[in-house]
Amino acid sequence: MKPAGGEAARHDIVFVATMHNSVYAFDADSPGMPLWTKNLGPAVATSTYGTADEPYRDIQPENGILGPPVIDAATSTIFVVAATLENGAWFYKLNAVDCLPGTERPGSPVVVAAEVEGTGAGSVNGKITFDARQHLQSSGLLLQNGTVFAGFGSHGDNQPCHGSLIGYNTSTLEGVSVFNSMPGGDQGAFWQSGRAPAADDDGSIYLVNGNGTAGLKSNFGNSILRLDSKGSSVADFFTPYDVADLNDADSDLMAGPLLIPGTKFVLATGKAGVIYLLDRTNLEHSATNDSQIGQRLDTCGPLIFNVALWNRPDGPILYSHSVNAPITASKLVGGKLGSTPFASSTDGFPVPYEGMALSANGYLAGTGVLWVLAPSGSPRSPPILRANNADGLEEIWNSRMNESDAVGSYMKFASPTVANDKVYVPTGDNQLAVYGPISGRNTT
Repeated sequence: MKPAGGEAARHDIVFVATMHNSVYAFDADSPGMPLWTKNLGPAVATSTYGTADEPYRDIQPENGILGPPVIDAATSTIFVVAATLENGAWFYKLNAVDCLPGTERPGSPVVVAAEVEGTGAGSVNGKITFDARQHLQSSGLLLQNGTVFAGFGSHGDNQPCHGSLIGYNTSTLEGVSVFNSMPGGDQGAFWQSGRAPAADDDGSIYLVNGNGTAGLKSNFGNSILRLDSKGSSVADFFTPYDVADLNDADSDLMAGPLLIPGTKFVLATGKAGVIYLLDRTNLEHSATNDSQIGQRLDTCGPLIFNVALWNRPDGPILYSHSVNAPITASKLVGGKLGSTPFASSTDGFPVPYEGMALSANGYLAGTGVLWVLAPSGSPRSPPILRANNADGLEEIWNSRMNESDAVGSYMKFASPTVANDKVYVPTGDNQLAVYGPISGRNTT
């Protein structure tokens, strides 16, 4: 980033957003004090979510900035959605912050607000009004054609709740679109394990919707959606044939959507451990046994929360992991993923809440590294950062080889960020761990 100060003030910056609603900008190459910090308002005590009979426990003790922000490089603006509790009222606010020096853009922040026609849960006189208290903003933000989109879903399936995608103009911060995936029903969530919606070169937006009402034409529980470029209406969709069973078993679709570059395919998976490979130009709606889609691949086990992709000319490689199983690698050849993985990691992972990132020298075989951040045992156990050879999944290094490389407390679904020969890892200890090839040690 280069501010008005010119080349002398140029920095490579790593941004950190927290559940306390604080945003930090650090020099990405030199440990030290932040370049700037900014707090975006009082975070929400999560004890205020849920009910007396069903208290909310997934996130403790507060909810602030949960969904990963997005940066508009053209204007050096970082867009952040923050949950706040002010004078007894719950809000989500979209903030547009100058990357340097960290000041709010004119008109920022704006309160996230939306209303759609509908008769579903929480509707009043044929209208459904977005209720900040009933929702989490956990998926990454999408920047597309001058609009920043934020996805919302429930916390703990507490009703009334709806999967919503709300768009704001990046220049004026005016609301320009709203999509509700359940106008005649309830639930649905665009949480996607923290990943952002995807967009293709034509501007179409792809989402994976969680559990909820399905099969009534305007309700899209457990479905893969393609929206128009405005993000306001469904252009196409796919709903698994066994959607009722998925809903009953709380088996959300949530890993994805993943657009595979150079192909027409979109991929998604979820808690049932089934990988769906579809032609994104024709999602094919629904049919018995999902026989109409490109491929339905049952994996070795349930609970796939994350995937990674290495796009190579000899066939894109998909990396996935299910509970109590190794990470596996499958190659896409002839429009199909191999029914048997061509490589598996030596170590299994007891819980499926890992974050993944792939780094490589382009397509060059032998240069790929799959970085995996996962708890060592139970979901709240200390994490391990692993580096695996992306060709054969042999382990190259892990953060327990040297005591000083320990990551700290685990952050669920937190993916490593790889840039400029460094790996940046968020922790639950109010620290950012940075790993590099020179010293082999982390700095915080």
